[in-house]
Amino acid sequence: MKNLWSDKKAEATVRSLRRAGVPKPLADCVHASRLLGAHPKLVRHGGGNSSVKTRVSDLSGMSVEGLHVKASGHDLDGIGANGFAALDLAQLRRLEDLNVLSDTDMLAALTRAKLDPSQSPPSVETLLHAFLPAPYIFHSHANAVLAITNQPDGKAIAEKIYGGEVIVLPYAMSGFALAKRAAAAVRQSPAARGLIVMKHGVFTFGKTAKGAYGQMINLVSRAENRLRSGRKKNIFPAARITLGARQTDVAPVLRGALYRHMPGGAILDFRSNKAVQAFVNGRDLARYGQAGPVTPDHVIWTKAKPVVLNPDDDVGRAVDDYVTAYARQFQKSNGRRGPKMTMRDPAPRVALVPGSGLYGIGETAWSAAIAADLAETAIDVIASAERIGRFAPAPAADIFDIEYWPPELAKLSTAVPPPLAGHVVLVTGGGSGIGAATARAFRSAGAEVVVADQNVLAAESVTG
Repeated sequence: MKNLWSDKKAEATVRSLRRAGVPKPLADCVHASRLLGAHPKLVRHGGGNSSVKTRVSDLSGMSVEGLHVKASGHDLDGIGANGFAALDLAQLRRLEDLNVLSDTDMLAALTRAKLDPSQSPPSVETLLHAFLPAPYIFHSHANAVLAITNQPDGKAIAEKIYGGEVIVLPYAMSGFALAKRAAAAVRQSPAARGLIVMKHGVFTFGKTAKGAYGQMINLVSRAENRLRSGRKKNIFPAARITLGARQTDVAPVLRGALYRHMPGGAILDFRSNKAVQAFVNGRDLARYGQAGPVTPDHVIWTKAKPVVLNPDDDVGRAVDDYVTAYARQFQKSNGRRGPKMTMRDPAPRVALVPGSGLYGIGETAWSAAIAADLAETAIDVIASAERIGRFAPAPAADIFDIEYWPPELAKLSTAVPPPLAGHVVLVTGGGSGIGAATARAFRSAGAEVVVADQNVLAAESVTG
């Protein structure tokens, strides 16, 4: 993986942010965070986080030791200073003395520690950033590291790659318990340059933003080198598949089947390229394709498993069977970590169609695109994992815990959807006049609008 750090560009970014009143340590963190977010093989759609420890002023003007940490739900790609929450570091570090801290109490403690109440909620991994001593801490869900750790013997492989330079911890949910475990491990191995949580991601730390970022690229590159040593040439041996169905045949039927379980309607985002085709056409698709997400952090967007629609399947029945299995897993797992939860809509968020491609599914084009992007990320990770061994994700119970963990669910918009969200509207003659006004009206009501007009440029100006 290429190290994108440029001292010249870093200085320019910092100068610009400093003119806007951003302190230099945070400006450095912003620049490094943008570099992390710019690479889709490190983070996607709000994933990953970053932080810096520095002196800050509270509302009274008193100088205190503070922690700037990425706010929950913000993308590292293009992040600004307003994408970080400032917290009282001393308050957070006192929490490490506790033996137990519930999720509810943790969220309350994070809220109380905010130095500016108007800022967005901080990352659910804030305590890990607070408990570790390094000034700069960066976290990613790097594809290469996920491919290494989603193996039956992933811990041994990781330890062989990194030796004593990196601490490798077993999978655990984000939050207080993981933060305490990570802090204890770093105290025992103070020379460690990074920390990997199995089936989750990698943390790197440093005295400078440049150093912590460079260490991230170094660790990921070493994982990539190990993956390139895999001996399998044909990762997904192809099944015998008849000519795949066309999008125009599959999509309307799939949307109709989904409507029974997504009354607000469903939008589809179709993807098909060489990597997608190899994946969905593999004869073992039912094994590796439905094993589980490459990191539980993706589950709120993709659900735990996709639905597979084989060429001869009844699409409606396949979706109904998926919903039944989802409800069964929910009943089995609900309440195992705390209070009983209300089941989310049980419809799939990714559909794999052998001979055709994949569909991201969402209530809006935006959420459908996220599901499709994360499905393509999963394909990349699973292909790499299968190249050196066998893809083995986190257990279903752990994935359920993340899907129904309130801090994760908070990342999803709680706003009331507009009345036509999930619907697609075709407007003919929509490039100007009444047609253009009609298209804009439907779009403002939440519909996804297709504009048809003899003047292509005029139609594009309306939809753009």
